[in-house]
Amino acid sequence: AEIEKFHTTIPEEQINDALKNGKTIYRILLSSKNDLDYKNITISAIFEIWERLGKILDFAMDLDCIKGLQGSSDTDMRYSVIYATVLEPDLLLMGLNVTPSQVRIIDMDQLNEAAARALSQSPASPAAAVSPADAALSAAAGASSQPVEESLRVKVSVLNNLMNLAGELVLSRNQLIQQYNRKLTNAIDVNRLFGEFSRTIETSLKNIKDNIHRDPSILDHIITTEVDNLKNGYIKSLTFQLKELQGVNTTLQSIDSVTSQLQENIMQTRLQPVSVVFNKFPRVIRDLSRKLEKSIELHIIGQDVELDKSIVEMLSDPLTHLVRNCADHGIELPEIRENTGKNPVGSIYLSAIQEGGKVIVIIEDDGKGLDFEKIKNIALEKRLITEQAALTMSVKEVQQLIMLPGFSTAESVSDVSGRGVGMDVVKSNVERLGGTIEIESEKGNGTKISLTLPLTLAIIPSLIIQSEKRTFAIPQVGVEELVRIRAFEVTKRIEQIQGAEVMRLRGKLLPLVRLSSLLNLVPTFVHPETNEAKPDKRTRLSDRRGTPENEDAQSNVPDRRNSNGDRRANVANAVKIVVVKTGLNHFGLIVDSVFDNEEIVVKPLPEYFKATQVYAGATILGDGKVAMILDPGGIAQRANLRFSDIDKEQIREQDIQARKTSEQTSEILLFDNGSTERFGMELNSVARIEKADTSEVEIIGSKEFLKRDGKSLPIVRIQDYLPVSSPQQSSKEFYIILPKNTEQKFGIVAQTVFDVVNTELALDTSNIKGIGVMGSTIINNRLTILLDLNSLLSAVEQRMGD
Repeated sequence: AEIEKFHTTIPEEQINDALKNGKTIYRILLSSKNDLDYKNITISAIFEIWERLGKILDFAMDLDCIKGLQGSSDTDMRYSVIYATVLEPDLLLMGLNVTPSQVRIIDMDQLNEAAARALSQSPASPAAAVSPADAALSAAAGASSQPVEESLRVKVSVLNNLMNLAGELVLSRNQLIQQYNRKLTNAIDVNRLFGEFSRTIETSLKNIKDNIHRDPSILDHIITTEVDNLKNGYIKSLTFQLKELQGVNTTLQSIDSVTSQLQENIMQTRLQPVSVVFNKFPRVIRDLSRKLEKSIELHIIGQDVELDKSIVEMLSDPLTHLVRNCADHGIELPEIRENTGKNPVGSIYLSAIQEGGKVIVIIEDDGKGLDFEKIKNIALEKRLITEQAALTMSVKEVQQLIMLPGFSTAESVSDVSGRGVGMDVVKSNVERLGGTIEIESEKGNGTKISLTLPLTLAIIPSLIIQSEKRTFAIPQVGVEELVRIRAFEVTKRIEQIQGAEVMRLRGKLLPLVRLSSLLNLVPTFVHPETNEAKPDKRTRLSDRRGTPENEDAQSNVPDRRNSNGDRRANVANAVKIVVVKTGLNHFGLIVDSVFDNEEIVVKPLPEYFKATQVYAGATILGDGKVAMILDPGGIAQRANLRFSDIDKEQIREQDIQARKTSEQTSEILLFDNGSTERFGMELNSVARIEKADTSEVEIIGSKEFLKRDGKSLPIVRIQDYLPVSSPQQSSKEFYIILPKNTEQKFGIVAQTVFDVVNTELALDTSNIKGIGVMGSTIINNRLTILLDLNSLLSAVEQRMGD
């Protein structure tokens, strides 16, 4: 009866189409008071939302309500909607924001019976029902509707299963690719062996021909025919196999492409925008502002950046703690900010940036920054560090103290802070996600904390390496570069600093960790004579191995040492180094072999491996072997790398180098005499430079003078004393360079004064010689003649006396 009251026209064709597509037909009742006025929304806006989740098949209003309006604004209008959607009832209630009492599931028979009775009772009555098309047009009049992609709710368990299947498909693809590569290598080897076989047959034929004396023509024909048949058959077989391999290669490429697309699409279904977490922080900041009596603004950037659902969920607690820390410890009270010249309203910036296969989440404030002395004093009071350690700590090490369990700079315990739990939990949670945390702070200028996270935890690109015949994987997100040191350069490139091995990489010191030693694997080396792997008893790579086994020091065995003093020359003994990044620091991981990048499926780490620190998980490679996934941060911690010592040594060396450079370099004044040559003289030998005019020059005989300070100043033209060119034409204006610390005062004529440069002199005294010439050098890519003032002065005095 209720359906008959509203709907007199039933769109049977549309309903049949909806049922064929697996949709459920609902009848939904709406009230103008409860559903429109109370929620402050129009019927057109409701229809626009509903059209995103399904299709409105019919829409009608209660005619009794229309008859009783008579200008009353309190009348409750009732609407009935026939709605088709794939949503189940519980999801429909949430999606359409309606109550169970408003919704009924109906079938085709009910609709047909209601329509038949309604039409038979009042065939000539005006059409009270509104067709779906008319309803949509009238309801959306003046409103612009944007196309929205259809969405579908999928259970997380289904996505997890799909991801696991995609992971297994990736493993199968990797195994198939490796098997194909092995088969292809075998075919190439067979082809090479066949070439050798053919050459052997030809040699044998030649020998047979040379040694056969009776009826050689017949035997030659028979032997040649048989061998040709053998060769042709072999070639056909090999060609067929190679063609088959080419076909397999095409299939492999297709599988590789499909697998990558499937993996990417499935991963997309798990991605969620970080706004899921970010959106709660405006309220958190408002509450904290009132509680702490501070004025704080939150700026959110990059909230559309997407991360794996599991990472987004685990990121909520660390971010909450960091934002609360910024508000409580970082931002000052308004009056304090005004006294320091800051805006009384503090700012906290929460941003997310995607870089390749990782996402960087940054929490930054413009507050007071970290007080390093206060942090050290608190750490000493809590006995987290020793006094000796506090004296030698670098800024980076002091920043890391706030990550220790139990550490807090809060003066009192509150529900906001002061309990000593938080930053250590933040650090452990971020590292559990395979990420890193970096802190940058300057006292009085705020603090910046960066969290670097992987996009997903399921399938990650990694670098496959090997150490002592054991295979490992390093996540590509932490790999900076690869370095190979040739065997005979080891002692030159690898050094010792405070007992630790380091390498110079583009002028910077890089601490080294030998993976085999860290994992207690027995190190080996390749013997240069036998190419056998033998135990390596050296404690450091830069050590020499000494006399080989069974070789007496006094024996006559030839000395195989190179110019560096050791015997290392075998390419197998070259040192391969993977430069990895952990936080703001870098170190080199020494391995035996570096293979290729491979997408690996991350498997959870067994409980008994978690205490080792150096592993982040495990995976199965294409050859079916299990490989452990290395954790760069855990390796640095296990190896007890003291990056601060490296930084101090770097600074010390830079200071020494700066002093040496300042001692070895000179400031050179560059000028010319109007010709093509360029001249230079040390700036510390110049008293001053003056501008002069040709009208000021007085000539007496062959000598020229200028009047300066009431005295006559002899002027010297370089071309009159040095073996250089004369200027093509003279200018009216010129410069006079007055040397200092000379008994005889004179001025050197310069047409153009170019610049003063600080350079390390590399004098060449063999090419350009003569009186007044110290030598020549290259400055700013120009050959420059350096003047010798002492010999030039002697020549000037001699000429003046003549």
